[in-house]
Amino acid sequence: MMIIECALVALITFAVLAFGGVYPWGYTTTAIGAAGLGLRMALATRAWTSRRFLIAAGLLFVVVLALLAQTIALPLDVFERLNPAGAAVLRAVDLRYLLRPPPHHALSLAPQTTLHVAAFAAAMALLFAALMIAAPRFALDRLVTWIAILGVALAVFGVVQRAINLRSLDPDGWQVVYGFWKPERAGNVFGPFINRNHFAGWMIMALPLVVGYACAVVEITGPEGRLSAGRGLRWATTPDGSRFMTLAAAALVMATSVAATGSRSGIAALVVMLLVFGYFIAARMQRRRARTLALAGLIAVLLGGIIWLGVGRTLQRFSVVSEDVGSRISAWHDSLRIIRDMPIFGTGAGGFATAMLVYQREHRETFYAQAHNDYLQIVAEGGLLVAVPVFAALGLLIWTIRLRLRNGDGSVRVHWIRVGAVAGLVAIAVQSLVDFSLQIPADTLLFVVLAAIAAHRPIRPRVTHAYRV
Repeated sequence: MMIIECALVALITFAVLAFGGVYPWGYTTTAIGAAGLGLRMALATRAWTSRRFLIAAGLLFVVVLALLAQTIALPLDVFERLNPAGAAVLRAVDLRYLLRPPPHHALSLAPQTTLHVAAFAAAMALLFAALMIAAPRFALDRLVTWIAILGVALAVFGVVQRAINLRSLDPDGWQVVYGFWKPERAGNVFGPFINRNHFAGWMIMALPLVVGYACAVVEITGPEGRLSAGRGLRWATTPDGSRFMTLAAAALVMATSVAATGSRSGIAALVVMLLVFGYFIAARMQRRRARTLALAGLIAVLLGGIIWLGVGRTLQRFSVVSEDVGSRISAWHDSLRIIRDMPIFGTGAGGFATAMLVYQREHRETFYAQAHNDYLQIVAEGGLLVAVPVFAALGLLIWTIRLRLRNGDGSVRVHWIRVGAVAGLVAIAVQSLVDFSLQIPADTLLFVVLAAIAAHRPIRPRVTHAYRV
């Protein structure tokens, strides 16, 4: 399994460094790699013999089928009866459709894009279902260590590049990636990501894994007896204490990079993530010394990153929320109008931007190609056809994770890494209320990895029974 772990880390790294996988060559390679890894893990573990694999893969397959249904070419009169609002949008924005209507058209307003989304979703579905079965055979602490190394490297690179970009812009005023790559559209670049919110989305999922591993080290090896400065310092000089300090330093650097992005949704999600950890620490750690160390570490991660960059700068970003919230609310209202007019089949995955050419009413100086709320966009693009299986799959995931946490499956190390995955999922769920990081392939890939870690069931040791002679 070590080779598969390395391949998984390599795929995560590629997706991030390839501008988040937003370009066709990036998301195509990511999808092929994910599908290949998923198939390899399924073969290695004989995953098809597991009921959990079949249920997860089956439900996700329904989502993919629903997406594919949006791409089926229908006779034009059938399309216009099933999706009259969609036909009205095409007549308004597509001159060829208006003057020479095609004999057939898919339910989706952008069928080619919907097909790409379906293929990517199929690859992620296979990876999730296979990884959920294969995860018990992974050395999760080693996987987290590699993600921590990647996270620290990205954090340092992002902060340095941010400082350089603010001083030397492209002649057109655009920020560039890697010092030379000019994005197809102007963005607020941070690290290899075109948008700082998407960098923050990736980091708030990776960071909790590191914090979770640090909590495991504290609970297992923390100093015995009453906590004091002397005992704490002596423990810090031990190999386990050094490991905790290294993980804490990595978490601080990663948290600092989230604060450095200036992403308000990222910083808010970071706070929520730490609150989730605080809950689990208070509920799990019975030893006062371990609980104190862990809580102190969490506070240091949050305040350290903000203080390092300056409290004033962070507060300044949140002070202008009222100026931007109006445009967000306007985009949400327009999304609701799309949902009202296309409730069953939606615009088709990737068709939201086409519909907004007609439905966007206010703040037209900025075009909203996304709803800036992933939940609304799922319903707007998928309608009930896609939204029902998607939210059913999310509901099953939440139920499974809750069951795993309640049953206390796994060792202390597995428990805390699972908690880290859960905290990351909660954090990105919060950010998705106002942003669309999960539409970025690199963030989607990491989300799938976290979901599989959170939902996996560890291999339980076999119990042997003695027989009377």
